[in-house]
Amino acid sequence: MGLVFHQALVVTAFKPAIDYLHRKAYFSLRKRELDHLLSEKCGGLNGHYTFAILPSGSSAEWEEDIEHRNAMREVIDHIDYKYNDINGLTANYVLVTYGGDTDGMGTILNQSLPYGRVDCSSQRVAPDAQKLAEENRKLREIVFDTLWMARRYADKRSTYAPSIVNKAIDAAIELGIPPAPDIDIETGYCRDGMFGDWNPKTGGWKHNAVKQKPST
Repeated sequence: MGLVFHQALVVTAFKPAIDYLHRKAYFSLRKRELDHLLSEKCGGLNGHYTFAILPSGSSAEWEEDIEHRNAMREVIDHIDYKYNDINGLTANYVLVTYGGDTDGMGTILNQSLPYGRVDCSSQRVAPDAQKLAEENRKLREIVFDTLWMARRYADKRSTYAPSIVNKAIDAAIELGIPPAPDIDIETGYCRDGMFGDWNPKTGGWKHNAVKQKPST
């Protein structure tokens, strides 16, 4: 089934801003056949009205999930760039992720600041933290499972390969992903066919040439 993260957009504004934004949300969802996820406008106390785009329930990165997030981004873009604080009429919103495979950790991905002043410089269309964590886990597994093979391939070659692989090993170690051990390469690094062993402290060769077996 894949990972599932419930994501919802909640918008609050005065009239007529709320009417305009609700219509915008409807058409953004309708063209994707997702308009059943749009709530009615509710509230009205002190003139504040609210509606929500409800979670799709789709697994992450499936077509419905992608279209659902695109529709919410269209509404956010309208608030950020086309409607916020026009003629003194403002709108507030919050985009949240919760439940599903989040291990109970809810995340505010995008939130307008008080009085309708939206911080769009860094949080607009923020990435899904849980999705990034899953991608990071998979990439770390790939590095651990394959880097030792690259090291064995490059060992004792007189090309750029040993240097490139060793720099990748250093970077992996900094990230806490040391490559799997190899009994044939005790130092953990490729050896160069001409310059010998790698010095991780300097990021270069120790320049002690590998002794070659005499020809018979």
